[in-house]
Amino acid sequence: PKLKDDPKYAKFFKMIRLHIPRAAVELKMSAEGLDPAVLDLNVNRPAPTPPPPPAVVVVDERPALRDDPRYAKYFKMLRMHIPRPAVENRMRADGVDPAVLALDPDKPPPDEARPDAAEPDEAPGVPLAEDPRFSKFFKMLKMHVPKIAVAAKMAAESVDASILDLDPTKPLP
Repeated sequence: PKLKDDPKYAKFFKMIRLHIPRAAVELKMSAEGLDPAVLDLNVNRPAPTPPPPPAVVVVDERPALRDDPRYAKYFKMLRMHIPRPAVENRMRADGVDPAVLALDPDKPPPDEARPDAAEPDEAPGVPLAEDPRFSKFFKMLKMHVPKIAVAAKMAAESVDASILDLDPTKPLP
């Protein structure tokens, strides 16, 4: 269709024919997301085709591998010229896969290394030393109170003293 007959622009050309100030018509066109420069085009030509919509760019919000708090210290060790095998050994000792060092440090970590991906071998629960039922007893042990005295205190409070033999960093089995 001709520009003046195009449904998107017809009402604006009618406004011009009715002697509404051009500035008001341009303002109305801008408010509706249309280009007011269309009013300067030949009204007997076809309407301009709209530009294609902008391409959607997906941005990964995750930090670069070297800035990721889980791996930053290992990349720092490499920058400080600590031998790579020593860094890899440290990563194994910390339970981190050394294959991460082979990845590009400027890109985000791979999907399987996402922090929100829960590891299935993690045991749920609170470590014994932080459990409110047992924390005071483990604190007594930290203060070098003899284990037998702590066990007696636990017995007096009707708490199983065999808890003291478990690893305080792991949750109750």
